[in-house]
Formats: sequence, structure tokens, C-alpha cells
Amino acid sequence: MPLPTKEDISPTSGADLDECAALEHFFGKNQSEASTLFFENPEYFADDLMWMGRKAFAFYFPSLEPYIISKESAGDADIINALIGILKARLDDDPVSIKDCHTPVLRVLMFARENLEKFQVDTCVNGDVAGELSDLIERVQTLGFADT
Repeated sequence: MPLPTKEDISPTSGADLDECAALEHFFGKNQSEASTLFFENPEYFADDLMWMGRKAFAFYFPSLEPYIISKESAGDADIINALIGILKARLDDDPVSIKDCHTPVLRVLMFARENLEKFQVDTCVNGDVAGELSDLIERVQTLGFADT
């Protein structure tokens, strides 16, 4: 898959400030370089996934997975909350944006759900995170996308 274009990252051609931030952070980066960003400041750069266009989201979402499964994410309940928020928004507003990366999306969601202790998620603060992750998994699975 080629690197996302400026238009892939910012479909409004810079009219949306959040897209502009994503463009500044991700344009010209391959998946390995993007993955490095998530290790540097996971929640900050994960927020860009919410705003970038479909093609860019499909290209860059898998770059979050190495951080999620790494030992560096131990104790990072915030990244799980960010992940839930990003994917809820994507599924609510543009479920097709999940199509080209639904397999890594499911892998990350399942890993997070099965390893909640690792992230030290506090249900008193964060609510039923396991339930939210299960709901997201079900929503992605019911989209019916085949591996591409």
C-alpha cells in the first residue's frame, strides 16, 4: 500500500484543524515511522486517527498495534480509553473507514480486552471497559468485511 497522500490524511484540504494536525504529524511517514510516534506519545498521536481520512486511517491504524502489545503500554489505561473513543466515532460516523483495516482493529480490540490488567484500567474511573471493548468487537465483526 503506498503512503497516504495529503488528501488521504486531510480530505478537507486543510479546512479542518484536526486534519491539519494529523497531516503535520503523519504525512510522508511509513508505518514504522508512525509506530515510533505512538511509542513517543501514544494518546496525543492516537487522536490524529480520529480525524484523518479513510485511506490514511486504514494505513496508519496498524501502526498503533506494536505499542498496544508492547511492554511499554503497561499501565496505560488512557490509550485504551482513546482507542475506544476513536473506534466508536469511526463506527458511528463512517463505518466503511474500518473496512481496509478491520483485521488489525479486531486484533487490537481483542488483545486489549484479554489483557485489561496490563493496562491497569480502573473500572471505578473508566467504567465497563471490557464491555465496551466487547461491544466494539461485535460491531466490527457484524460489518461483514472480508479480509482484503
